[in-house]
Amino acid sequence: MYAYAEACKSLDRARVPYIIVGAFGINLYAEQVGSVVSTLDCDLLLPANAGILSNAVTTLRKLGYQFEAGGEPLIEETPELMKGIVRARANVTAHKKDIRIDLALDIAGCRFASLWKKRRRFKVRGASVPVAPLEDLLRSKKLANRPKDQVFLATFQDALTQLFRPQSKKKQKKPRRRR
Repeated sequence: MYAYAEACKSLDRARVPYIIVGAFGINLYAEQVGSVVSTLDCDLLLPANAGILSNAVTTLRKLGYQFEAGGEPLIEETPELMKGIVRARANVTAHKKDIRIDLALDIAGCRFASLWKKRRRFKVRGASVPVAPLEDLLRSKKLANRPKDQVFLATFQDALTQLFRPQSKKKQKKPRRRR
């Protein structure tokens, strides 16, 4: 978790707009009910903009991350290459040791601008990170309908139900009747 917080802090300092999405984002909500989902990476949604993508890659590269896009190593961030990645809406994967961050430009059923307006901030190891609304994260998983998303939604149905259950109100004392 610390490595992801370090990456987010660096992106914030570089003024890279991003929103945490995917199972990592759902975990931040799930911690409230004590049910965390195992995930192998952190998904960050960025605006589909070549300059922003280039800034994100440069920032993470300074932390020692290596990159690939479309299964090929991403050696440098030339403007032409960044524009091509944005045009294709391809994911860029940043990895270092056992840490993996996916820089996504598109997720099913959600637009960056809409999520940005509704984002919620969570504290992660001293970093205040923006996270997409839980309802949008789950809707995106349903719309993507990948086998891993289907398994995720079925496996964690009970925990997800708890997240949407309203908090129980404290029992109020009944007023005493006057005699």
